[in-house]
Amino acid sequence: MVLATMKQQQQYAPKETIMEGGGESWSHRAMEWSHAASRHLQKDRLEDSIYAYHQALEIYQRAMSSHNTGGAGDAGSDTVISLCNAGSCWRNLGAIHRKRKSIAKAMESWKHAEELYRHGRDKVLQQRQRYPYQPGEEDEDREGPVVSLDAYLVETLQTRATLETRPKDAIDCHEEALDLLLESSGDWHVRLTETMGTVVFGPMEQSRIMEHLIISLQALGSLYLATGAYQDGLPAFEDALERLRQNIPPQGRLGTNVA
Repeated sequence: MVLATMKQQQQYAPKETIMEGGGESWSHRAMEWSHAASRHLQKDRLEDSIYAYHQALEIYQRAMSSHNTGGAGDAGSDTVISLCNAGSCWRNLGAIHRKRKSIAKAMESWKHAEELYRHGRDKVLQQRQRYPYQPGEEDEDREGPVVSLDAYLVETLQTRATLETRPKDAIDCHEEALDLLLESSGDWHVRLTETMGTVVFGPMEQSRIMEHLIISLQALGSLYLATGAYQDGLPAFEDALERLRQNIPPQGRLGTNVA
């Protein structure tokens, strides 16, 4: 079985999805559409790529609806991986719409991705005690790196923030990203086996936490100053600089909402 997870690539490159072990199932068909979308995108056939991603999303939606209504079939246990993969489709659609200058559609797509990532993250956190996993354990069923839904959600929020026209909306994106980054540290892993494969979920790596903390802190500093909230803006700038010097993770919540 092959397991592939989303990787950071160039701005408009497709984010990979978590693959299942095979079989002519709904999951296999969805993955075929996703791979077709990626191939179209590599050849700059944007309309074909959009169509293929929407075909994959229709399959994921039917599968998740079947699970929620107690339907039969192989959709029963695939909720977390399906949520991740559907989120990846929406995230990629957002990047395509951004490339086509369809900003409203890009924002809508990223919001869909965020919702799915949040849902999947909640499900993973609920399973931390039930399906613990220690990296390094013998595990012939799993291949590939640990999947961090925190990372997927943070990256999507930060991307959307760059296109928000209202400072308040951009601030909300970065503050949610900060909350996730502050919660993501730790030494926990969850191993979930579903018909689509075996996946290990876990927190973000400390180096990535630091990288994204600096992005959001610096953005918030500018946004706070732009809205006249100097009491929040200046400390955000100072905190970003201090963490760059120290290269250590933060210990508490930062920033406040601006009305």
